[in-house]
Amino acid sequence: MGRIEIATPNYLLTGGETEQWPEVSLLTDCIELRDTTYCPLYDHKFILHADLSIVSPWEDEALQGLRETAARYGPSLVSFHIASRYARNSIVEGAFVGRGAPMERDEMLSNARQNMSGAREVFPAGTVFCVENNNHLGTDAYDVVTEGSFISEVTGVLDIGFLWDMAHSAVTSLNTGTSHKDYLASLPMQRCFQVHISGYDLDEGGKALDAHRMPGQEEFQALWEQLPFMPDLQFVTIEFYGSGALMASGIKDLKEMLGEK
Repeated sequence: MGRIEIATPNYLLTGGETEQWPEVSLLTDCIELRDTTYCPLYDHKFILHADLSIVSPWEDEALQGLRETAARYGPSLVSFHIASRYARNSIVEGAFVGRGAPMERDEMLSNARQNMSGAREVFPAGTVFCVENNNHLGTDAYDVVTEGSFISEVTGVLDIGFLWDMAHSAVTSLNTGTSHKDYLASLPMQRCFQVHISGYDLDEGGKALDAHRMPGQEEFQALWEQLPFMPDLQFVTIEFYGSGALMASGIKDLKEMLGEK
């Protein structure tokens, strides 16, 4: 495993307390873009976390947006979601509710192959592609697509990498009554190139939710324990969109945990 770089979401530029961005900019190695959101061209390299589900059909506009991002920023890594087993969804109380009939497993894999073929035509050779694990929020939209076996199948069929979202895996385990240890063992950690680290919360009814909370020692320890299973890990992103001062402090703690001073 080489040096692990810190990739910071560019949302910190446009939301929350941005006065600490100069310090965050000095601490971070890389900027994680969210689609074509404008980002001033700081002297950093870029990666992209696209707001597209690899298993749903893409419109022509999706590829055009990727072309624009590729031309402007040249991201070295591009990640996609595996969002829902429905092609169309409504959002009800913060969770996907599918509209129409759910996609079958083979249909989702066929969509993924076609979408990945288009993405490979957009980005240059050498670009690393990944898919991220979603969180199961209790509706059937999240069935299948949050299963470790399906995520592993997608990465294997497409021959791409994995983005492990730590809060998503914890939320899925809690909301489905699955052992987190067993769930992690089912995910394609050997293909992991990037990690999103943040904290989750529980609502009043005990349902787990992805809160994008600043990670603490518990989350850092969980990441440390998984490092031996991720030999190709390149980037870690603190997925937090609040105070710039807190982000700067979190990056310092993360660098210390990774052995950088």
